Amino acid sequence: MSLREKVTKSAISIMLIIIFSKILGLFREILIAAKFGSNDETDAYFTAMTVSSIVIALILDTLNTTLIPIFSEIQVKYGKRRVNDYINNIINIVILFSIALILLNYLFSPYIIKLLASGFTGEKFDITVYLNRIGFPIILFMGLTIIYKSYLQHNEQFSIPAATGLILNGVYIVFLLFFHSSFGIEGLMVTTLISYLAQLIILLPLVYKTGYSYKITLNIRDKYVKKTLYLTRPVILGSMVYQINTIIDRTLASRLEDGSVSSLNYALTLNWLVISIFITAITTVIYPILSKEVNNPEDDNFKKIVEFGINIVLLITVPVTMGVIILAYPIVQVFFERGAFDSNATHMTVIALIYFSLGLPGIGLRELLSKVFYSIQDTKTPMVNAVIGILLNIVLNTILVKYMALGGLALATSVSSIVTTILLLLSLKKRGKIINLRKILTYLIKIFAATGIMGSILYYLNPHFLVNVNSLLIKITVLFMYIFLGAIVYIISCSFLKVKEIKVIERMLIQRIKR
Repeated sequence: MSLREKVTKSAISIMLIIIFSKILGLFREILIAAKFGSNDETDAYFTAMTVSSIVIALILDTLNTTLIPIFSEIQVKYGKRRVNDYINNIINIVILFSIALILLNYLFSPYIIKLLASGFTGEKFDITVYLNRIGFPIILFMGLTIIYKSYLQHNEQFSIPAATGLILNGVYIVFLLFFHSSFGIEGLMVTTLISYLAQLIILLPLVYKTGYSYKITLNIRDKYVKKTLYLTRPVILGSMVYQINTIIDRTLASRLEDGSVSSLNYALTLNWLVISIFITAITTVIYPILSKEVNNPEDDNFKKIVEFGINIVLLITVPVTMGVIILAYPIVQVFFERGAFDSNATHMTVIALIYFSLGLPGIGLRELLSKVFYSIQDTKTPMVNAVIGILLNIVLNTILVKYMALGGLALATSVSSIVTTILLLLSLKKRGKIINLRKILTYLIKIFAATGIMGSILYYLNPHFLVNVNSLLIKITVLFMYIFLGAIVYIISCSFLKVKEIKVIERMLIQRIKR
């Protein structure tokens, strides 16, 4: 099996797992809303979870991006036993660091909640503090889970790490279906804790099967521990920049028409749904392979994988952008328009979604290119790129919001992502013959042509009539028929234009269907 087929096969498997996990996650959110409603208790729960989520985001970004390249470097130079020692070192550091944070959070929880939710008073404030103290230890479980996931991905085992989301959502759903009435909101937070622990437990047998063994060791002077700490600093700063960027968008949206913040959030949710299903699957598979191939300078596989990854991201995100623009109204109606979410809310969300979707190719490539830089242990370039992105976004927000309101905020994000992606491509080109911009442009022209054919047919068939259809079942059925038709037309067009990556995907899908 060629390297391209190997990447494609693993990516397709992960996409299927992620899709199922997202369906379960949506069902989980529906159950939480159905069982607990929207009240002081749920406000307390989600606010308490925000504290943990901020820390988890930082841990996720730092460990996920720095560990895999170092695993590969150590294994090439010293062998698997030295990798084992390094993992135990990092695990014990994470355990001690997490325990320290848990104790500090327990002591200062009232002040933290006051900072995040200054409007909470009385019993609502007290229960938020209580729930935050119960749930915050998830940072320990998540930290260990990320380390073991990275180790398994380094060993090119992707399916079970990707399936941990199924376990997490499964634990939630069992509680919400059978035990919510007995244990209330405190039970929901304890269930959150158990679900994160379950993710960790499910990984352990597979990790130990690789030959790993845990031992108590702590050597902060180890050169690879120092290297990890050095590499994480730009990643943490880049992650914080992204959080600041999100806050700025929401602050500006809060000054617009009522419902603008919510519409922005709903549109972002749909946008990131596409990214998490497709782009995450691709980068999850490619990143460990890149980290290994960068240590084999005698062959050309690193360049081939980077080129293949860029082509696959463009192959997916460009037609998805066109599909979202044409089908935006029925998509938003199917997902959100019911109850208090009226036609005006749909209209606002559609505007934000369309302008956000223009940046999908940029966001997808930026995610991939950041991984390329991380694989060569350059965490500074993506961090500088993130800072440029936020400055550009602020300038564009200030200008475009005056003329386009909510659409301007979304468009600013898209333009910023495209510009920063181009800068990353140019930075990568300067490092040598890793990418060929002329080949990428030629490939992009073919993708645009195939997307244009698909978009013309979908627009000619006029999917906008779905807006006036009242039956949700009919809307869902027809919407999926349009998506299926668009996919078929696009695949045929790509085949006619001799897009080689589509042949790899077709071959892998046919093999899977035959099985």
